[in-house]
Amino acid sequence: MKIFKNIQNTQFYINNQEFINVTVSIGVNLVPHKSRSFSDAFKLADLALYDAKSKGRNNIEIYDEIKNKNSESTLSINEIKDAIEKKQVVCFYQEIIDAKTQEISHYEALLRIIDKNGNIVLPEQILPIIKGTFILRNITKAILKICYKKLQERKDIKINLNLNPKDIIDNSILQLLKNFALEDNISSRLGLEIVESEDLINCKEAKDNLLMLKSLGYKIFIDDFGSGYSNFIYLTEIKSDYIKIDGNIISKILEDKISFLLVKSIIDFAKEADIKVIALYVNSKEIFELIKLLGVDYAQGYYFSTPQEIKV
Repeated sequence: MKIFKNIQNTQFYINNQEFINVTVSIGVNLVPHKSRSFSDAFKLADLALYDAKSKGRNNIEIYDEIKNKNSESTLSINEIKDAIEKKQVVCFYQEIIDAKTQEISHYEALLRIIDKNGNIVLPEQILPIIKGTFILRNITKAILKICYKKLQERKDIKINLNLNPKDIIDNSILQLLKNFALEDNISSRLGLEIVESEDLINCKEAKDNLLMLKSLGYKIFIDDFGSGYSNFIYLTEIKSDYIKIDGNIISKILEDKISFLLVKSIIDFAKEADIKVIALYVNSKEIFELIKLLGVDYAQGYYFSTPQEIKV
């Protein structure tokens, strides 16, 4: 608490006239003796630090053993950093199927980390911990390089990968994509999936960068469309090539009239705007048959495949 208050009350001078106030987020583990090693004890403090940041930053959080009973399955920030450095970040790929031919059109690259015990760690155990940190950018760059290598190895496939809004305005990531585009037949086979958000919609730099990436040959996919903040006009502003309808909507389309009408309206708009539509969470034949009738162009889900490695 003393450290916290001292930082709060200290003015850090840039020069004789100007100063800045610094805030601090602190995570505390009060029971380090319960852990098997210093690394395990530090991991729990790391989880408390993430809680402090997720609650608006500039506060102290103490590790709660009951609240975090599943923390053993979550990697710490240091473990994620080590995984990047040791090239333990890998991609599994899920097929995106052409609804008419039922042949593979694209693959979506999905983040995985192989931990020190050889276990596969999923994105939900990784991304919340590094949200808002530079490590998220480094994860994106690692996945970009993996997909680039895979496209070099397999000239017959197309791969999509996920970018977050901050990636779109990060110069190092943009430079990587510009470099990839210098090689023939790479940008045209590497799709960029972006979850629409209010921040992205209101950021002119992000819009300009997306248009620049399109000019280099990349295709733009708006992911999870229909969930939360969805803006039809935005789709035309950035000239998106594909919409991926949110899987939670698709999964309820058989029994929920509102979900059915929402999917229908998205497809109708997309056809008028010349945007292709992909349905997510297509996990049964019944769902697939219905979305085909509605005019979906592509489908992705466990009905066709689970995420797995692509053989060279």
